[in-house]
Amino acid sequence: MISRVSDDEAFTKASSPLLPLIYADYRFPQSSGDGAFCQTYKGSKSLLFSLKNGCVVAAATGAPLDLDEVKSFFELLRAESVIADFPLPGGDTFFMLQRLTEHFESEAVLLSSASCRLDYENVYSLLMPNGNNFTEWYPSFSAKINKGCAALAYRSVDGRVVSVAAVTGLYRDDAVISGVATLKSFRNRGYGAECVKALLSELHSLGVKRVTLWCKKTNLIFYEKLGFTCAGEIYIGEDF
Repeated sequence: MISRVSDDEAFTKASSPLLPLIYADYRFPQSSGDGAFCQTYKGSKSLLFSLKNGCVVAAATGAPLDLDEVKSFFELLRAESVIADFPLPGGDTFFMLQRLTEHFESEAVLLSSASCRLDYENVYSLLMPNGNNFTEWYPSFSAKINKGCAALAYRSVDGRVVSVAAVTGLYRDDAVISGVATLKSFRNRGYGAECVKALLSELHSLGVKRVTLWCKKTNLIFYEKLGFTCAGEIYIGEDF
């Protein structure tokens, strides 16, 4: 049986590197259909997942799953993609990397409660290159920033934003970096590293201890140089 999560109790009993993303989707839905859900199967809580803007983030508890029910429910939600900490049929596998937060000096700038709408517009096209719903994204993400539930760092060159890194989920001692991007013509200059370091410093000041992200094999060296180590796998699929 799948039911909607209505309070924080479901999160206190779960443990997953994806939990900060699910919790953020639960607290900051973009539409009435968004939010967090829980599957109970054979008397046990088997899956905790969220829906936001067509993307499902799912965390298994280790108990048996009813995958047929899950698939049917995702189809009912019209999910466009699924990110999970358990293998997905036909899904792509990414390396899950983690490290502890730390203070760094960086020239990257952090979004804050003092940031204006134009600041968000300047980072949006780089963070969400295929996005066309800024008017929906802005209220939700700015609310996260203002309430200390997200963080975003960006690097500008001659007034142009050339690199950005974002944390879109915080929960207790954990955070998830879900987006790092640099304009192609400005890569290999250390701008992306500056943004990630700025995030690590900001999270450290907020009391967050551990940061998780995922990447393809081609990007492993970049993150390993920043102190991240492989801690498992994340699975992403579009046809669950």
